[in-house]
Amino acid sequence: MRRSIPGLMSLTLCAVLALASGCETPGQADPVDTSSPTINAVNGLTDGATVAGTVDITAEATDNLGVTGFTLTIDGAEVASETSGSLAYSWDTTAEADGEYTLVFKARDALGNSDTETYTLTVNNTTPIDDEDPVVDSVTGVTDLQTVSGTVDITATATDNVEVTGFTLAIGGAEVASDTDGALEYSWDTTAEFDDDYVLLFTASDAAANTGTATLTVTVDNSAPTGATVSGVVYAPNGTDPVSGALVYAVDPGGGSAVSATGDPPAEDYLAFDYSEADGSFALTEVPVGTQTFKVLKGAFTLEFEYEVVEGDNELPDETTTLPSTTADGGTVDQLVVVTGDFDRIENVLAKIGLGEVDGTGELVPGTEEFTLVDGNETLDDGDYANFLDFMDDPANYADARTIFLNCGNAHEADFFADPDMANDLKAWVEGGGRLYASDRSYDFVEQLFPAAVDFYGGADGLSDTAEEVDAAELGNAMLAVDAEILDAALLAWLQALEVTNEDDTITIEGWLDSWAAIEDLAAETLAWVEAPVMVESAASTRTVAVTFATGDGTVFFTSCHTEETPTVELTPQDRLLQYFVFEVL
Repeated sequence: MRRSIPGLMSLTLCAVLALASGCETPGQADPVDTSSPTINAVNGLTDGATVAGTVDITAEATDNLGVTGFTLTIDGAEVASETSGSLAYSWDTTAEADGEYTLVFKARDALGNSDTETYTLTVNNTTPIDDEDPVVDSVTGVTDLQTVSGTVDITATATDNVEVTGFTLAIGGAEVASDTDGALEYSWDTTAEFDDDYVLLFTASDAAANTGTATLTVTVDNSAPTGATVSGVVYAPNGTDPVSGALVYAVDPGGGSAVSATGDPPAEDYLAFDYSEADGSFALTEVPVGTQTFKVLKGAFTLEFEYEVVEGDNELPDETTTLPSTTADGGTVDQLVVVTGDFDRIENVLAKIGLGEVDGTGELVPGTEEFTLVDGNETLDDGDYANFLDFMDDPANYADARTIFLNCGNAHEADFFADPDMANDLKAWVEGGGRLYASDRSYDFVEQLFPAAVDFYGGADGLSDTAEEVDAAELGNAMLAVDAEILDAALLAWLQALEVTNEDDTITIEGWLDSWAAIEDLAAETLAWVEAPVMVESAASTRTVAVTFATGDGTVFFTSCHTEETPTVELTPQDRLLQYFVFEVL
C-alpha cells in the first residue's frame, strides 16, 4: 500500500493567499488547509490475495475539513467515485481476465490534498478458491484431561483438501514446535514447567490461510514419585538369540495409560511400554512399585509374567523374558507348518531357535518339534507324519495354521499343481490371512498362485496375472558363496548385533545349487529385503534374493537362497535371515 504526499498545489495556494492578504501584515491571512485526508479502512480486500466471483468492497476516509472526492480505479480505469468519505463497489471479477490487477483508492479535500491506498490482487476464476479448513486428524502421546509428568513425546498429524503448509503446537500460549507439512513431533519436558493445567493448541494452516485447530487440556504433576525402571532383554525360545522389535509392556488393570514410547502402543491399557532394540534390550520407565503384570508380544509368540517391582532399577532375569517354545505357554507357535524338501532344512533352523531339539550335527530330532512337520520329499515315517499331498488335499488340515514353510525341493510339486482345487485352496488360505514361505525351487508356489507380485527370470509374461511355465525360472548357476546386501535397516541392525555381518555390512550366503530360481522384477507393492551379485545363465547380475508381499489379508515370503543343504551345528548367516522373518514377517 502506498500513501501520497501533499502536492505542489497546496504550496501554490499558500503563496497566492499570502500575496492576496499582504505578507507585510502577518496574522491577518485566513488559515491554510495543509492536512491530507486519511483513508481509514478498506474492507473486502487483502493485499496480495487471490479473488474470484463478485468482491464487495467498501472504504472509509476522513479529513479535517471534509472529504470532497473519493475514487477507486482498477488498472487506471475509474470504476467508482463519491463526493464524501464513504465508497462502495461491487466488483464482478468474472468479467475480467484471470491475472493481476492494481486497485487504487484516492481521497481528496477541497484544496486538493489527497491520500491513496494501493492493492494488488490476482483474479482467478479458473481454479476454484480453496476455502476448506485443514483438519487435525490425530494427536498421540497425550490425551485430553490427562495428568502427565516427566518427558512426554507428542506426535500429531493434519490433512487438508489441498495441502497443509504450516503446523504448530502452542503450550500455554507459547509456540513450542512448528513444521511445514502435516506431521508434527515434540518432546515436552514437563519437569521444566510448574505443576498446573496447560492448554495444548495444535493449529494447521494451508496456502489459502485456512486454519484448523485441536485443543487439549492436560495437568502437569511432577510432585508424585515417578516410579521404577524395569529393563531386560527379549530372547528367542532358545534363550540365547536376541529378538528385536518385540512389544514389551506393563499392564494397567485400572486403565489410564500414561507413559508413551516410540511405536504403536499396546491394544490394552498399559502403565508403560517399549519395543526391544536390535540387541533385544528394552526399558520401561515410571512403572509403579509392587506386583505388576508384564507382557511380551512378537509374531506368533506371547509371553506373560508377574514381577515384583521395587524402587529404582529392576533388571529382569533372562529366563523371565525368554519367549515360549509352545503355544501352551503363549502365542500360536504350534500353528507353524513345515514341509520338508530335498535341498533345504527350515525345520532345523526352527529347532535351533528353540522350537525343537537337534542332534550333534544340528539335525532336528523327529518328534521334538513344536510345530507341524509334513513330509514333502518321502523322508519321514508315514506312520508319524502326513504326506504333503494328503495334507494339502483337505484344507481343514491347515485352516488354523499361521504359517506354512515350503522347503526347496518338494517332490510332489507337479502333482500339486495338476490339481486345481488343491492349488486354489492354498491360495484362498493365504488371501484369508495365512503366511506362506517358499524357498528356491519351490518358487512355483509363488509364481503359479500369485504371478503379478514377482516376475521370475526366464518366463515371457513378466508381471502379469498369467502364470509362467512351471520351472521356467530355474536358470541360476551354482555358486559357492556370495556377499549379499541387506536392504532393510532393522534387519541389518539385528544381524550386526549378532555379529554375523561382514566388514562392509554384507552377509555371506553359501550353497547356491545349480538351477536355482532367479528373480527378474518386482511389483510396486512387493518389498525387497536382500540383493546379491549372482550368476544366471553364466552372466553376472545383481538381483533381489528375498522378498515379501501382501495378498488379501495374507503375506507371502520368498528367497532364491535357502538354508544349508546339509545340517550345521551353528546357525549360518542365511539361517539368520529365516530366523528374523520367523519373528518379523511370518
